[in-house]
Amino acid sequence: MTYSIKSVKRGLIAFGAGLMIFMCGEASAKVFDRVVAKVNSDIITMSAVEERVGPYREMLMRSGQETPPTDELMKQILDIMIEERLQIQRGKKLGIQVEEESVLSALDEIKEKNHLSDQEMEIMLQREGRSLEQYKEQIRNQILVSRVARFQFGNRIIVTDQLAKQYYEKMKQDFMNPERIKVRHILFILDAGITDAEREVKRKRAEMTLQEIRSGKSFEEMARRYSEDVSASSGGEIGLLAKGKLVPEFEEVAFSLRDGEVSDVVKTRFGYHIIKVDQYLASQPKPYDDDLKEKIKDIIFRKASEKKYKDWVQTLKSESFIEVKLDEESAVEEPKRLKKRSRTKAASPKAAPAEAKLEREWDEEIEVSSKKIRKSDATSSKNLQSMENKLRRMKQLRDAKKISEAEYQKKKMELLDQL
Repeated sequence: MTYSIKSVKRGLIAFGAGLMIFMCGEASAKVFDRVVAKVNSDIITMSAVEERVGPYREMLMRSGQETPPTDELMKQILDIMIEERLQIQRGKKLGIQVEEESVLSALDEIKEKNHLSDQEMEIMLQREGRSLEQYKEQIRNQILVSRVARFQFGNRIIVTDQLAKQYYEKMKQDFMNPERIKVRHILFILDAGITDAEREVKRKRAEMTLQEIRSGKSFEEMARRYSEDVSASSGGEIGLLAKGKLVPEFEEVAFSLRDGEVSDVVKTRFGYHIIKVDQYLASQPKPYDDDLKEKIKDIIFRKASEKKYKDWVQTLKSESFIEVKLDEESAVEEPKRLKKRSRTKAASPKAAPAEAKLEREWDEEIEVSSKKIRKSDATSSKNLQSMENKLRRMKQLRDAKKISEAEYQKKKMELLDQL
């Protein structure tokens, strides 16, 4: 099975060109601007990094991640921007273009998603000291980055049914149904504002009802007669419940019972309960059906794609000259001598040794599967280089007026569609 690279990019470059940057209020007041990084022939300014602090912090908060201090946040943002510049440079080198129609379509989608009129968007951009054209250029670059990734990876990552089944067998603990119980209860409700005397009456009534059940009376009959809950008419039945879905006091007792057992009186914020478990269902692996198979394929594909993407970006860095001047003392990252930046706790934790070993096995299996299914692409790196050479040659022919722009664009898309 193959997957579009779009699903990879959604996770990897969602921050990207800052498609929601205008939703974060006014931009910070600009002080003396300066160059904080050089990426080959491009520069990144302090103001450009500052513009993205608000949106990036908001993205971390929405995803439940810890927000690092501002100086560390700036370093993370700068690192992302450096990676984007490298990919944009790569796209321009390959002659990949983004049509105005694609930019306008993306812009319309943003406005529709955020219920913004043209005037409202322009006002928000003005507050940030940016023009609509500048914002469109950001969108254009984001689309370009996505297309570069598509060109680089295409549909080369193949996840077979066999690999998905192997993943399921090795990682069953990740696909477990929770413990469940078929449960009944008798409830004596404690209303808001109830007096201590009334509360004591309810408690004694619950104790007396429990004694009748212990003496042999039917739980279901006692529920119909005494329970103040809506479930009384069905003998107190409240259905099949999963662990983790109930109030703590009720859940702790209910899941300690087994088939046919009845609890003592249990107090929760709702009142006094008597609980009976009709059936206890232990946690079990989810059945390996088509839906679960597709979910597992998505998991494997995402992990493999993220790894390949990170490796590729690291290669771009190693082949480039990157000078970072964010701190007082500038740091130069020479070609093939890149220093890894420290990450905050918000970054993904390293995989445990056993899991890392499994991931290496899956990576190897993916490569083998891909080669079996795409025999003509067994040496993908050579094919990619060959395609780049063809694109470069067509661009030279266009520049020399030997083929028209329309012919160039047509031949280029034919090559890209082969991915």
